[in-house]
Amino acid sequence: MTTRNFVISLHTLGWIFLITIPIAFFTSYYGWKQGILMATIHTIFNITGFYTNTWVAKKLIPQKKYIHYIIMFFLIVGILIGMRYLFNKIYPIPEVPILASGNRIVVVSVFTIITLMGLSLFLELLRQKITAERQYIKIIQEQNQAEIQFLKAQINPHFLFNTLNNIYSLTVVKSDLAPKMILLLSDLLRYVIYESSQEKVALQKEIQNIERFIELFQLRQETPLHVKLEINGKIQEQTIIPMVLIPIVENCFKHSDIEINENGYIRISIDILADKLVFKTTNTFIENKQKDKVGGVGLANIKKRLTLHYKENAVFRTSVHKNIFESYLQLPL
Repeated sequence: MTTRNFVISLHTLGWIFLITIPIAFFTSYYGWKQGILMATIHTIFNITGFYTNTWVAKKLIPQKKYIHYIIMFFLIVGILIGMRYLFNKIYPIPEVPILASGNRIVVVSVFTIITLMGLSLFLELLRQKITAERQYIKIIQEQNQAEIQFLKAQINPHFLFNTLNNIYSLTVVKSDLAPKMILLLSDLLRYVIYESSQEKVALQKEIQNIERFIELFQLRQETPLHVKLEINGKIQEQTIIPMVLIPIVENCFKHSDIEINENGYIRISIDILADKLVFKTTNTFIENKQKDKVGGVGLANIKKRLTLHYKENAVFRTSVHKNIFESYLQLPL
């Protein structure tokens, strides 16, 4: 059942319940036929006041025209009391012990109308509050989604340009490595551009692209670099938000000194432990470039995306010991 249908059903049940009171009263003195007719007419007055006030509140309250609304409120009350007074003149209610005088009838009528209109105002204000909160949540979600897409789109072009330059150099000398590099780069870009638009991807795919990234980087070098990727645990059937591990790996390569330091290294480990993933990286770097170790948008973007997706359930921290940079990421699965 939709929210609209639920509200309509709730209002219908409410009016069915409320009409039983005047039916019980009027049929006691007018009989069933006349009593039901009079109860229906009085209920129509109540319904008119209720929904007219709802409509007025819907138009004026959001515009903060409170004085206008108060004037309209008492105008509606006055009109309905006047109509009910004329109706009672045509169909006078007999004096009974509980309503000993005509003045008491008027008091009861005024109380009933004001109570119902006050209820309609309360419900309309509640509806406006809920609607505003839903719109706010929707806007925040849309902003978060837009920011996520923006953050995912910010791929470090440094690696891409260097790779393209290397591919160009290899094609000039007609190296057999050029086609393989093009294929690896194509697969990596396909994942980044297309598959990363999904809310979550298979962990296995993210790892495959880490392996492609490493292989692509290695192919650029004349001699193999000290890069180690270790995977422990069952990665099948596990999912993760896309492009959250690769930027950390990219950061390792970007700031590592493995291309100029024969003792330099990059170590990456992925551990699946029960219901969580633990991702750790370690790389050497030149100490005088420590200031730039988290440069650009890379790791800052990761922190933002983790906050947007996992709130407080994710752990991400980095540390530096002399010329070694370490990162630690823990995610729920």
